[in-house]
Amino acid sequence: MPRKKRAVAVQPWTFACSEEVCRPKKPSYLRIAATHLGPFQYETKAEAMAQNAKTESAEDPSDISRELALEMIEGVARDFNRDQYRVPSAPRFKHVSENLMEIGRMADAFAARLEMLDDITRHEFQSAGTGGRPPQYLEPLMREADVRALPRLSTDKDSSADGSWVRRLKSLADYAKVTVDNATNRRAKAYRDVHDKGGNTNVWKESHGSPSWALVGDCIYVYELFKPGIATGTIGGPFHEFVLAVFEYATGREGNEHAKVEDWIRKLVKPVLLHRRKRAEVAALTAEWDEIVFRNPTLREEHLKRIDTILIKLDQLSREQEELWQKTFPHIRLHPASTRRKEALRKIG
Repeated sequence: MPRKKRAVAVQPWTFACSEEVCRPKKPSYLRIAATHLGPFQYETKAEAMAQNAKTESAEDPSDISRELALEMIEGVARDFNRDQYRVPSAPRFKHVSENLMEIGRMADAFAARLEMLDDITRHEFQSAGTGGRPPQYLEPLMREADVRALPRLSTDKDSSADGSWVRRLKSLADYAKVTVDNATNRRAKAYRDVHDKGGNTNVWKESHGSPSWALVGDCIYVYELFKPGIATGTIGGPFHEFVLAVFEYATGREGNEHAKVEDWIRKLVKPVLLHRRKRAEVAALTAEWDEIVFRNPTLREEHLKRIDTILIKLDQLSREQEELWQKTFPHIRLHPASTRRKEALRKIG
């Protein structure tokens, strides 16, 4: 007779990733990838620090050097490998909610079963089946099992006959239901389908985007630190070549054949860089507004006119940033009003 196949235990999805998963698979490509960010005036961060050589980014004024480039590329590569590992088996929302609801049902059922125990069974539980005082060697196990919290004899006057096990299980069932309700409400507020009708997605991708999206986004950030304003969405251009080199360093696979990042490069580079410029405009206008308001105890007419102009411009920039943000983070759902405003702006434009 043919042998029955053994059931393979399915391991639960976890955030944890081993070093084997995370480490870049083609170490020799680290310096090759870094050449796309050069030339470097300084080799180490210490040398750059000594000369106060900082990146142009006001948000991240790091010491610009080859050492910094190598560190940042390795970080991007590790994050990509980690994302690639996590995405395929991450649970969908319906699986998460089903797990929680099952825990609630099981807790309710277990509590009900404990409540239905007869006194003889309760006595056997409390005495570890000895009928009397349990032997001392069982005390550690009984403490771990919290035997005293199990249902007691109906004649036991020292504590509730049902025991705290039952109360805790019922509370756990209630807590599981509250958790599902809150998670569902949070999903609805994020403008996602609470019924999870399907599609190539899961909770991880919905929150963090696809690994390829993250890789291109991270590479734009790094490239901007070393070559501000240079990146373009041109396929075959310098930035594209940098992304392919980082991909090959991370995975060990040839970038042109396996990376499949062209769509994201076309979609992301322009709106990401434009969004950053808009953000810089907002910062400058906000600083000007503060200067006018806080440095002038008595606001004259020209001050008030300038404040009105600034507020109108800030509102315009806010709308423009929202449109760009939606392009930059396509996996994040915006309020339906944003979509309606987008349509209106398209008609006007």
